[in-house]
Amino acid sequence: MNDIRCIITDIDGTLANEESKLSIECAMAFRSAEDAGFIIFPATGRCQRGLFGIYDDETNDIIKHKGYPGIYHNGALIIGPDGYEDIIEEICISRETCIEIIKRLKSLKLCEKLNDGTLIYRDLSIGIYERDFGIVERSTFTESVKYLNDKSNVITKVVDDLLEFAQSMEYLPQKILVIEQISKLGHLVEEIDLIGKALDVRVVLSSNVCIDILPTGVSKGHAAKILLERLGIKPENTMAIGDANNDLEILEYVGHPVAMGNAVPQVKEIARHIVATNDQHGFAEALYNIAKVPRPKISN
Repeated sequence: MNDIRCIITDIDGTLANEESKLSIECAMAFRSAEDAGFIIFPATGRCQRGLFGIYDDETNDIIKHKGYPGIYHNGALIIGPDGYEDIIEEICISRETCIEIIKRLKSLKLCEKLNDGTLIYRDLSIGIYERDFGIVERSTFTESVKYLNDKSNVITKVVDDLLEFAQSMEYLPQKILVIEQISKLGHLVEEIDLIGKALDVRVVLSSNVCIDILPTGVSKGHAAKILLERLGIKPENTMAIGDANNDLEILEYVGHPVAMGNAVPQVKEIARHIVATNDQHGFAEALYNIAKVPRPKISN
């Protein structure tokens, strides 16, 4: 007998393919779960608008879910089932801590080798993220930052001085991002982690191009506990699907943890099931084969 009533899915590397888009196959599986009465929602590092960034016109017409309920900014923002104003919890980084994080991150320099062999040292690309907005500094607004914000459907604001902005910002952020190829950071990953420990904030490698700095205590797992209690669903009746380090806590919390075929080793180690990759519609496989979501009927 299937005891799964709720399905929680990561977006990047899980629901979305490597082109950061939702396939027809996965959209149909999502819709089939909705039609069959499952409660299904995202738990993502993205902002609320981020879910819509993976839709196209066709998949937008298939899925009913319009962003709520949902877990966003890796758990710093929890939206309930009654609409965008139904904010169950929102945890922000204090102004003082945000300013100190930026100061310390700005003291770190990334060493890069140019085509002619010359070594240069430059500032890290940093962003302050509040709800649907990403505030970045003009001098480090690279193509990589633009690409990440665009694919995540973030409203980007470019400022001349990020530290100056933080000192007078109207709204406090849910997270700060370091947007760099992790493979190029080398020892700086450890330096950023030490900044997190010193300032009592959480540092998470959420992808191969992004380090999230979050308020202490924030995680997808903590957020899932709060949201499932609101929905009246037990963790043992919940399936969660993920691929990255920021999915570990939620996978440990639910009764049916599922790892994507493209997941990092730590995720695969704690999963009860491993499905195909995100480019092979592993999300749909999890719904049909594990949650026992009815397959859509194909009309002739």
